[in-house]
Amino acid sequence: MSHGMKPKHTLLLSFMLMMPSVLPAASRNRAEVTLEQTVIVNGTQIPPGSYRVQWEGTGSSVRVSIMKGKETIVTASATVIQEKSPYRDAAIRFTNGNIVQDIEWGNQTVRFDQGDASSSSSASSTIK
Repeated sequence: MSHGMKPKHTLLLSFMLMMPSVLPAASRNRAEVTLEQTVIVNGTQIPPGSYRVQWEGTGSSVRVSIMKGKETIVTASATVIQEKSPYRDAAIRFTNGNIVQDIEWGNQTVRFDQGDASSSSSASSTIK
């Protein structure tokens, strides 16, 4: 009877060994941000508060979700740029007032696709 149970045990062990290598990769694609004012991402107004920004993939065709708890507030297309930010905390740059252009963290930037937005503001807001 013990021979019949061995394959299940081996499969479970293999699955458990794979999990640690998957989790760190996923955790790099998310960051926390606290908004001190209402902002707009992909046409959706997001009120002040703490949010989780997470995305899948790298490069120029990334889907970014802004979440409060388990609820997705908005999903938008963006480009993820791996570059060192001069800001210690998260920084948000806006275009056309309160429309989010990008969010920078220590070593990466999420730049939202603006479609036909032509003007851009260099004003930035440091978020704690």
